[in-house]
Amino acid sequence: MSRLQVYGVLGAAIALLSAAPCVRGNASAEALAGAGDGGAPAATNAPIRLLLDGYVDLAVRYAEASGQFGSGVALAEAQLELARSGAKPQLHLAPQVRTFVDGGSGTDFDLGIDIGDRLLEIPQNITRKKIAKGRISQAGQRALRAREQYAVKAQLAFLSALAAQHTVRLSRGRLNALRTASSAWEAMELNDDEALLDKQAASALAAQQAVEAAADAEALYEACVQQLHSLCGMETGKLELEELPAYAFPDISLARCLSWWQRHRSDLAAAKEQAAMMSEVVRLARYGRWPRARMGVGYDDGHSDTEFDDDPRGVFALFALSVPIWDAGETRARVAEAEARRDAVDAEIELIKTEIPGTVTDAFSQLRAAVHAFQRVRLDPKPARALREAKARFSNSQLSSVELEEAELAWRAHEADVASANRDCYAAEAKLCEALQASRMQLAAGLVEDSVSP
Repeated sequence: MSRLQVYGVLGAAIALLSAAPCVRGNASAEALAGAGDGGAPAATNAPIRLLLDGYVDLAVRYAEASGQFGSGVALAEAQLELARSGAKPQLHLAPQVRTFVDGGSGTDFDLGIDIGDRLLEIPQNITRKKIAKGRISQAGQRALRAREQYAVKAQLAFLSALAAQHTVRLSRGRLNALRTASSAWEAMELNDDEALLDKQAASALAAQQAVEAAADAEALYEACVQQLHSLCGMETGKLELEELPAYAFPDISLARCLSWWQRHRSDLAAAKEQAAMMSEVVRLARYGRWPRARMGVGYDDGHSDTEFDDDPRGVFALFALSVPIWDAGETRARVAEAEARRDAVDAEIELIKTEIPGTVTDAFSQLRAAVHAFQRVRLDPKPARALREAKARFSNSQLSSVELEEAELAWRAHEADVASANRDCYAAEAKLCEALQASRMQLAAGLVEDSVSP
């Protein structure tokens, strides 16, 4: 069983079966935890109820298990090992057989062992290891950012699917109501009354349009469900998304948010790591002007058939020094390139520092506006009062059943507006979490200050 399949068994059990209400019907734990080839919960006949936090956690765990966040870190660690190995002694056999053409005939045999060109490059090796370590830190920061963005993507996908689910329910209710109304009109004796005939035709047309709207809503919901399956690696199956509780604005202030992002935005930390790394790259490029030493040992047989041969036989040690005199400006060009890259990273850091406060401020303002809009829609007394009046008039035979059905349909539309405004709050919260690089739990806790930055 692969690592991804093991994840499918454990992750599904943790995220979907940790709370009893998460499963509706007779779906068993074995059915939910059965992993397919994708390592995710297998499809079941009974619908699986998903909570927002549980789904986001499942999606992030699946992405981590499938290696979507850690590939950059693994590459940086391999580069660090490469830098370390280059600073260690290395043995290279270099046998030589020389044949003399001028001045006689014969051969000369040498056997040499080269200890490594980079062994004596002590400052350069230290710089190379610093660069590699900086890449590891930078890759870790980027992985954190990618993880947060994936969580936000999963949350927004859940909200989109939940909105589509509400649209399906509303369209079905409207379709049933219009079909009932159309049937009532067809059963009535209109006596060639043109006004009533027009209402009957309008009712039939509205019912037909409701059929098309319901089909479109079903197709949109299926597309949203497919996206949910893709993000968490689930097989195709029936889902039922749990309704969201009424959103309450967290105990946070804009000043606290602006203070938070400076210590927790990993893209800023990654850019700073990049700047430090590029400073080391500049230093390494400047080392190109330094002499390069080489060491080795070998054996010379000291034998040839030439009359000029007086080489001794035996083991010899070699120390060579290569002093750069003129390289056609190559070192200067490398230094200039490294300095330009460093300056570009410094400019990127300043750009991040300039743009993120505006992004945080906009996200904070949008969340506050969404909460205010939700409260206005939720506390509006007119829809409830209109429904009560319609029921009272129907009880007093002052309202037909068709008109009562229309009033109830208007009330359901108001409930849908309340649910939509509530989802807008959660969507705005996701955008603020992404701007701050904070979790929903940290945001709900008021972004408690900690002593360790991620």
